[in-house]
Amino acid sequence: MGFPSECRMPDLSTLEPLWTRLVPLLLIGAPGLEKNTGLYLREYVRLVEKALHEYSEARNAILDVVAEITEKRKRSKQSARLGFVFLFADHMETCIDSIRRIYRLMDGIIRTKEDSTLVPKELRRLVLTNRGSITDIRDTVQHLDQDIRDGIPSGKPIMLAVNDNADGIVISSHEMRFSQIAMVLKKMHEIALHILIANRTAEKTSI
Repeated sequence: MGFPSECRMPDLSTLEPLWTRLVPLLLIGAPGLEKNTGLYLREYVRLVEKALHEYSEARNAILDVVAEITEKRKRSKQSARLGFVFLFADHMETCIDSIRRIYRLMDGIIRTKEDSTLVPKELRRLVLTNRGSITDIRDTVQHLDQDIRDGIPSGKPIMLAVNDNADGIVISSHEMRFSQIAMVLKKMHEIALHILIANRTAEKTSI
């Protein structure tokens, strides 16, 4: 696998930070929700922020390499290319793992009858569309020893890497486009905002 000559990861830096909305949730809980749903939501918001941060760091690793290549910088001990493979893999692995955990938390949020409408069906459908791909990649990362025993396809990486088209990630026989990952993160962020705002409205109404 070579180095990407361009960054084709969508920029998600314009999404509203959720930390400021998370602080009140940590301090006073979620009065407008059932107890367990409030706890699920708190962890959900934290993991969405974590996944977005790791996605951004993986994207920055690509940007650094692209800048170094296009500007024809001389290689040095500080060369972005020296650490790129590991930096990108580490950040993207954490991002994918966080998304997988978010799916489970979302299951918890919508499990009870009272809270089943918290996540709009259209948003839920869009997010769940890519659940299988996320799970496959996450499971491959977690159980790579099995893939090694069974045989890694020729020319495929044994850690998360940028694919040959520079438009997605690849590990063993599994690939997923950056645009799909970005869409999932944007919709998960939208769901978090929707629930937080709905809870805040319910809290004010109950006062």
